[in-house]
Amino acid sequence: ASYYYRALALLNEQEKLGKELIEITEIVEKLGNDNKQLSEFPAERVRTFLGHCSSILRELETAAACEKCDWGVEVRLLSTREAIELVLPEIQNSRNLARIVVLKARLAIVERKYEEAFSAIQTGFQLGHDVGKFPTLISSLVGMAITSISTQPLMELISEPNSANYYWAAASVPKPFFDVISPVEYECSWALKIPLLQEAEKSHTPEEWKRLLAEAFQFRQQMYGTSSLNSEDGSDTNTQVDLLQHVLREYPRAKGELARLGFTADQVESMPVIQVIALHDARLIPHKRDDLLRWVYQPYWQSAERVAAIDRRPVDDGESKRLADMKESLGLFEILHPAVAQVLHAFVRPERRFVRVLAIEALRMQAFENEGKFPEKLSELRAVPIPNDPVTGNPIIYRLDGETAVLEFPPPESQKIGSYGETIRLTLRKSP
Repeated sequence: ASYYYRALALLNEQEKLGKELIEITEIVEKLGNDNKQLSEFPAERVRTFLGHCSSILRELETAAACEKCDWGVEVRLLSTREAIELVLPEIQNSRNLARIVVLKARLAIVERKYEEAFSAIQTGFQLGHDVGKFPTLISSLVGMAITSISTQPLMELISEPNSANYYWAAASVPKPFFDVISPVEYECSWALKIPLLQEAEKSHTPEEWKRLLAEAFQFRQQMYGTSSLNSEDGSDTNTQVDLLQHVLREYPRAKGELARLGFTADQVESMPVIQVIALHDARLIPHKRDDLLRWVYQPYWQSAERVAAIDRRPVDDGESKRLADMKESLGLFEILHPAVAQVLHAFVRPERRFVRVLAIEALRMQAFENEGKFPEKLSELRAVPIPNDPVTGNPIIYRLDGETAVLEFPPPESQKIGSYGETIRLTLRKSP
């Protein structure tokens, strides 16, 4: 990642360049993605701006050509608090690098330099992919945002007259483009790295148990945004009262449930009260974690509804036979684990974009070989295959409306909100 770091350093050194980037990007975004508006594209201003960015672009192009990308940060060695408070300016600022690359691609399209445009688009996709390799969910989301803005000039390029067909280029991207498993596994481990739970199996003095519980309780309150604590060890009066009330409330249930978590009655009776609560959650959380993660390993169309159902599941009334349905004593996993349903929605969107490109280019290829006519059905395509919609797991919805090919990508059943779904209409440009 050294080339990316150098590109960021070069951009940060020039404050005026950053301001100019913001202004130009706002102008270009107002034009939308309609190729008819390319005549209004501020080509001369963009050309001058990119001239000042030549060294930045050179670093980005070199980075994109590297076989691997290592950001040099091992987040798995961090404590839970350190991981949550980790500041990643290089990841957030990489959006600006992507905006520069997109401007280069769009200028090349305006100038009919299609190979140069596609090369810039490839650089943008590689930047997004590399940013997504940083093992945190926030970096994956930034990588997806970069991929999204890199898709816009690709769609413009596809609709240009005499542009190449990019089916095989789209077919060659990694599948999946982003790794959802590693960052979700990592963030699902945060609760178990809290010292109270890490030390739950060990013997401690009463004072040490109190300190560990106070730290965990304070952290929990801070994550909920309700903490007014001023001490680090929970020594103030309000903290002690809250802790006592919480322990008295949770202890009977935790004590009774430890039998289901592998302890005998004699073992439980011999434990300090705080250890009972700590062991209860330390043994329970892996079941809750695995209940979520098992679906992350499955394709989106098989897992989305299952994960959403877990989120909707009511608190255990004591009758459930599933350990994963039991309630935590401290609720650390509840507040620290990622919103997996939303994460899966986010990760499938880039996959759907690539499938969309494959479908469009396959139809263009078919029309080229069939006297400018789209097929009646996608099953009539013979030259190249089209994957199923990764959101539904079913073939892409397709119909022919006169001479217009219509592709439909409905929103997921579990998230029918906003503009998540999409309908694409393809028409062929008539030869002059």
